[in-house]
Amino acid sequence: IGRKRFSDALPHLQFAAAAEPNSGHMQTALGYAFLQLNRPEEAVVTLERAVVASPDYALAWFHLASAQLKVGQRDAAIISLRQAVSLRPDFRRAHAALNALLGGS
Repeated sequence: IGRKRFSDALPHLQFAAAAEPNSGHMQTALGYAFLQLNRPEEAVVTLERAVVASPDYALAWFHLASAQLKVGQRDAAIISLRQAVSLRPDFRRAHAALNALLGGS
């Protein structure tokens, strides 16, 4: 999805996330949109809400790590990626990102 589509979708995602503040999936969708729109600070805040609402949702942890990296929170991103791979051991993108941050170890 291109940046324009995320921009168009953002108000709808914000409305839906406000209507369902305890939905980790909805908060993740909004946080991912913020990430795609290069608004990483807002993405971090939103994705932190997502992992509180749905702590077992590996994709939320993965996107949170991406946002944390964009705002310079490398150590927090490592923790988030470790959580993502512990929840979903077959999550290849999370493993790859974690390995890259840890220098291939």
